[in-house]
Amino acid sequence: MSRHLSRSLLRSSATPSCFVRAPQTRHLLSTAPPSQKSRSWKNSAVRWGLAAGAIYYYNTSPLFADNVT
Repeated sequence: MSRHLSRSLLRSSATPSCFVRAPQTRHLLSTAPPSQKSRSWKNSAVRWGLAAGAIYYYNTSPLFADNVT
C-alpha cells in the first residue's frame, strides 16, 4: 500500500504543473455547421455595414492609391 502511494506521489510530482490544464467551462468557438447557426438580422446588418465601410475606405483612401499626389 505504501509503495503504491509513494509511486503515485512521485509520478504526480514528476509531471510539470504547466502541462496540467483546468477543464474549460466555456467554449468560445461553435462547432455547429453554418446552416444551423442562428444569426439575427441585426448581426447581418452590422456585418454588411462593416464590409461596405471597408470597401468604401479601400476605394477612397489615398493609402491604397496607385499614384500618390
